[in-house]
Amino acid sequence: EAQCSKKATPSNLHSSPWRCARTRTSGGMMQPSALVGGAPTGTRLVVGVHCILTIASLALPSVASFGLSVSGVQDGRLWSVPLFWLVARLGTSPGIALLFAAVSAMAALSYFPRLEQEHGTFRFLLWFMLSSSAVGVMYLLLAFGMAQLDPTWYMVPCSGLWPMLVIAMTSQSLAMPPDASTSLFGLVPLPMRWYPLALIAVFSLISMRLELDLLAAWLIALGIHHSSGGSPLHRLVAKWRCPLGRLLPSLATVSAMEDSSSSYGSAGQVLGGGSSSFSLRSSLARAARGLGRCCPASLRKQYISASSVGFGVGGQYAAVGGSAWGGHGSSARVRTVGGGGPAASALGSGSGPNFVAFTGSGQRLGEV
Repeated sequence: EAQCSKKATPSNLHSSPWRCARTRTSGGMMQPSALVGGAPTGTRLVVGVHCILTIASLALPSVASFGLSVSGVQDGRLWSVPLFWLVARLGTSPGIALLFAAVSAMAALSYFPRLEQEHGTFRFLLWFMLSSSAVGVMYLLLAFGMAQLDPTWYMVPCSGLWPMLVIAMTSQSLAMPPDASTSLFGLVPLPMRWYPLALIAVFSLISMRLELDLLAAWLIALGIHHSSGGSPLHRLVAKWRCPLGRLLPSLATVSAMEDSSSSYGSAGQVLGGGSSSFSLRSSLARAARGLGRCCPASLRKQYISASSVGFGVGGQYAAVGGSAWGGHGSSARVRTVGGGGPAASALGSGSGPNFVAFTGSGQRLGEV
């Protein structure tokens, strides 16, 4: 705790000890206001839009059309495939559903910042949309197959942040050593790499229905892990691949785009060495800068640029300085903690506190 009490500076604002101090109270409980205040831009956008639309769905039932289902896609609601996470399904018990939505939002504020610190804000948002699209397609395939046995699966929706949380949790667990273990609710010991699947089984027992949306997210996370060169979970699933990482632009590409946006009005560099103000990168940079001007200052200053992302020991990331898009200070520098450590998983498994939900003895959500 002595490390957690030191004064905040730009260089330690996103480091583990300082984040530990900001997300704890004296009794070890997590403060929602501290989590929101410490969350980077992309995480705030995802969680904030989700909470606003979920609450709005109480008064505007049409907002719930973002929920993904086989019948909905057959009716033409294709937008629900990548956007199912925008609204949590409230059902016939909105009070309980809102409580679960609040829990998922709190968990997202604990898991997603780690991913955003590894990818940078722009790549994190791209990763999020690609992953949600993949989960949506996988869910449709599984639900359609189940509907051949029970037609009610045509109507069962996939919605909320829980599938995306399963991806984050699974990627973190799969990056652990094979001999790492944990306990489910502090009672049942099990290997860490199998923990997310066991949690899905528990949720399925509680709801008395197979949680296909969580299973779809687990399969996507498993395929991404195998595609990035991770050790197979089991020989029976070792050949399953989902190479979403190949669709993401490199950090160098995003960094160049962000640098172009910070020098608005200058000629963009095109492939081949020529300069043109109508290059694709320069156009994207200008559009992004215009969007950034519309964002509140509280969002802009929490932006994590691609140039502030770097590898450290054990896959730990450290961001030093401000973002060129944030308007506070100069462009960020890259700092590695130590040297020569192994690279972390592309899905955010190595940095930050090793938080695992529902494990340990007396561990609370978000406790480090």
